[in-house]
Amino acid sequence: MSFNAYYYSFQPTGNEDIDSILKAVAAAGKSFHNTEDWNEEHDWHNNGVSVADSIQYAADIAAKNLHKREISG
Repeated sequence: MSFNAYYYSFQPTGNEDIDSILKAVAAAGKSFHNTEDWNEEHDWHNNGVSVADSIQYAADIAAKNLHKREISG
């Protein structure tokens, strides 16, 4: 997945979790021109969830992984 949307782009951070969030936001920007449409179901990933849900999912995974690191170290 790309870090490029239509009107903006992100540079990879090298952190897989953060990069997943950036990719999800870029995919949302490339899929819809207006953020008001981000809650619409979108089949671009063939999963039937909205791009807002994809962003939330990436953030939830990042938070879970960060919490695991905080507990273990």
